[in-house]
Amino acid sequence: MKNIILGCIISLQLLLVPTAFSHHSTAEYDFSTVAEIEGELVSIDWRNPHVRFTVSVAGPNNEFEDWNIESGAVYLLERGGLDTSMFTPGMQIKVAGSPSRFRNAMQPTNILLPNSEEIQLFNSKGYRWNQDAVGGQLFNQEVDRSELGLFRVWSLDETSWGEYRNGSKIIADARFVNADDQSNPSYDSNPCEPQGMPGIMSNPLPIQFIDQGDYIDLQISSFSILRKVYLNNSNRSDSAQVSMYGVSTGSYSDGVLEIHTTQIDWPYIDDAGRPLSPNAEVFEKYTIAEGGNKLTYTQTISDPEVLVEPVTIGWSYIDIGEETIKPLFCEG
Repeated sequence: MKNIILGCIISLQLLLVPTAFSHHSTAEYDFSTVAEIEGELVSIDWRNPHVRFTVSVAGPNNEFEDWNIESGAVYLLERGGLDTSMFTPGMQIKVAGSPSRFRNAMQPTNILLPNSEEIQLFNSKGYRWNQDAVGGQLFNQEVDRSELGLFRVWSLDETSWGEYRNGSKIIADARFVNADDQSNPSYDSNPCEPQGMPGIMSNPLPIQFIDQGDYIDLQISSFSILRKVYLNNSNRSDSAQVSMYGVSTGSYSDGVLEIHTTQIDWPYIDDAGRPLSPNAEVFEKYTIAEGGNKLTYTQTISDPEVLVEPVTIGWSYIDIGEETIKPLFCEG
């Protein structure tokens, strides 16, 4: 497929929407501060879209209140070396993380178990209570399958986790035309429904490129979305349908896939509800690098109605030997 300049149309087909994996709004959480609670682990739901813990915490009048602790997808926790056997209802635990602004809820970074073992979650910045910590890093053993080129499963590179996490801050710090209307704090999507572009690509789950001859399939774990990248213009009439993912054209040459997306029928840049206009354009670039087993990704959002200047985010993927995408479905 090298050295082919293509007019490619990316058509995204949403599979099993009512039960798709979630990536919903994090706007309610205050990531500028760290809170800490201590109490009894009442229950654990080790399932997608997010692993959830319920912790009973004594209030100021010794009245117990349940706290909802919402972590990441099962895939992320297990890739970090964690599993459900580490947690037993009834145990006393401490939890640190970013608190909700309006309810007893938290996105956790660290958990301390009764045996003094500390658990770091996927967004932890390091140990908090002691140095005997587990988790906090994604399994990152790179394999050499460079002969496959682009066409394989790519997983988030643990060493680029900071860049991935920083993407939300870059967008939050962007200069908006209307500085008073740069986010919608009440926005929250259904946890079993997807985002549109460009936010759909901002997730830490695996993606896969499949060579189908006349087109490329780009499969995304979250939401079980399939993006079809057609390699000849004859398919355009069937594929260029305006949707929440827009209409995309691009080129693929020498291990570099570039995508230009317009006509996005989706009003938000990200999962915090920051606005996006119908005139927005998104440029994506996938580049095979470092011996053929690393894939760098950049996404540039241009929207003169909303943004003062384009905003670019990016991170890297690696090949850790996963053979196929395992779709993540909403399990309740």
